Amino acid sequence: MLAGWKRRISTFCISLFCVAGFLQGATGGKIAGRVTHGESGEPLVGVNIMVVNESLGAASDDEGYYTILNVPPGTYEIMATSIGFKTARIQNIQVNSDMTRTVDIQLEPTVLQGEEVVVVAQQPLVRSDLTSSKSTVTEEDLETMPVESSSAILSTQAGVTQGSDGALHIRGGRSSEVVYMIDGIPVNASLGQSISTNIISELTLISGTF
Repeated sequence: MLAGWKRRISTFCISLFCVAGFLQGATGGKIAGRVTHGESGEPLVGVNIMVVNESLGAASDDEGYYTILNVPPGTYEIMATSIGFKTARIQNIQVNSDMTRTVDIQLEPTVLQGEEVVVVAQQPLVRSDLTSSKSTVTEEDLETMPVESSSAILSTQAGVTQGSDGALHIRGGRSSEVVYMIDGIPVNASLGQSISTNIISELTLISGTF
């Protein structure tokens, strides 16, 4: 009876040793090192170091050091990238279980070249944000127009008609609905329509706000 238990205990212990040996053999190694500037030798911060074709990697710290953990035993290639530097690739890196493979990296600076981008702002044909239409006649425009008064200028604008009594109607509205302003100050219709073109520097017609 005791002999049977001894055999079972021995078998159990052997099994444990085998499992422990298997687990020990499956332990990965590390790839570690320091990333520095290829010209000045200064440590580089935030450099991405990736194991090619593997989902393993790390970034360099404030002193330029990096460590990639749990790398299965084998031969690998790593790639180091950072903005403003050429990509560095290191091949034939042999990794063994429970061992750290030291790989220091130097990155060479490169000149960033950007293409010129020209953005042209265009005003839409239809201004959806406006509740009225606006037209402006400049002093240069007046020099080429055969008109002598403000009413004559307005009558040439789209949507403006002049009645037999000389009153102006905008978009079919009544003449009493038209407001005349000089330098932002409202004036009566008779004055607003009789201003000489010789003293007008700019005339603006705003319609559709009523």
